[in-house]
Amino acid sequence: MKGYSFSFILGALLVVAMAVPATQAQEFFPPDGEESSIPICFIDDFAYVWNLNLVGGSVTGTVNTGSPPDWIASGSGNRTSARLRADNPNADGCASGFTDYFTYDCSVTPLGGGTFQLSCTWESFCAGVLAGSGTVNGTATRGACRAAPPAPGTDGPAMSPQVQASATLAGADAVSTYPN
Repeated sequence: MKGYSFSFILGALLVVAMAVPATQAQEFFPPDGEESSIPICFIDDFAYVWNLNLVGGSVTGTVNTGSPPDWIASGSGNRTSARLRADNPNADGCASGFTDYFTYDCSVTPLGGGTFQLSCTWESFCAGVLAGSGTVNGTATRGACRAAPPAPGTDGPAMSPQVQASATLAGADAVSTYPN
């Protein structure tokens, strides 16, 4: 170790040791093999509020689409991508005006401080048939959601295309409510 002092080497090791947790904190999903649960709050451009728990490469949780009840969230992913699915607990083939389920395929970009940008494509389904598709972005942060529930809307993958078309014809004030 000619030319390097003991204090320089010790300092370099300390910097490396301190950098490891910071790197792990910027991973959306826990590192491979780690089974601890990480709560994530994801709010997308439709103002849907996703309360997620990430364990290993799996996702569970709920989605508040603005019309009760909350939808059931599931999915999977890794450090750079996530696939999310929201299932309508009252799926009825879209007779109610709401899709049966929708999916998001997302790329995940760390922004720092436990915050992540998700850039996604979405697809919605009625009775297993593709009903709509598009793109959506959002921000995810570590921790439980504390956001107010979104106002019911007439756009987004939770709404069936028939409701979206009716709302467009009727004007901006047309909002469908979900039966309890």
